[in-house]
Amino acid sequence: MSELQKKIKDIRTIPVDKVNPIVEQLLTSKVPEVLQMLNDISLLQQRVAEARNIILNDRKYHDNEEVNIQTTSQINNNSNQIVSQKENFLKAINKICPHNSVKILDLLMALSSKERSLCLFNEKYLNEKIVEANATLEFVNTENELFKPADLTPASNLSGSLKPIVLSHSKPNYTTDAPTVNKVHSPEYKEIEEFMETLKNKPINEQKQKLGDRLYPKVKSHCLKNAIAIKVTINLLDTNDLYELAHSMNDKDKFQQMVIAATKVVSSK
Repeated sequence: MSELQKKIKDIRTIPVDKVNPIVEQLLTSKVPEVLQMLNDISLLQQRVAEARNIILNDRKYHDNEEVNIQTTSQINNNSNQIVSQKENFLKAINKICPHNSVKILDLLMALSSKERSLCLFNEKYLNEKIVEANATLEFVNTENELFKPADLTPASNLSGSLKPIVLSHSKPNYTTDAPTVNKVHSPEYKEIEEFMETLKNKPINEQKQKLGDRLYPKVKSHCLKNAIAIKVTINLLDTNDLYELAHSMNDKDKFQQMVIAATKVVSSK
């Protein structure tokens, strides 16, 4: 359970079944504002009230929209000229991402009936779903490349070579040092060090907020939707040493693995 979910559940006036929709609505905000809500209960209560109104109005809109979709669907189902959903989807997929067409089609057919109906009658919405599905597949393929069996070294070969690591110095609130190049710190390392130095005497929530401002754009660059990218950013801030996390942004492979792991966690909730 995320920290945001916990705080909203603590508000007694919020029914349990309304917590997740409110969380989803709040996560459409920018990362700094989400982090500020976590640190300011009065602001959180205000945003929760606004979110409940938005959800209520949105439900009324979608109820009407669903009726229209059902009516349109009935008319088109009576037409002898309409092709199947799969054929329609496949035609659209082949225009955008033909190399992953079969797998993308499987993902589209796994959508709810309402979403599939929207895809049929809204070309822009269908194209967005195709791009999202392709990004998901590419993301999984990248993960598989990172963990090829050929790259793994048997544990028996490592047992005699492992030695304890002794840190040369320690830092407040941090547990690991960032990598160096030939014992000379790179400009990127120095810049992160200076940035983290400005945070060390600040409250932990403010540290997370400042680091989150830098972290979110890098997470978003991994082809993630805005709401998912915000969840992943918060998960990384909540579950990692901030010093190590800050330096990981300059290590492409390591950061990618961290984003993949966090994406799995937030997607399973």
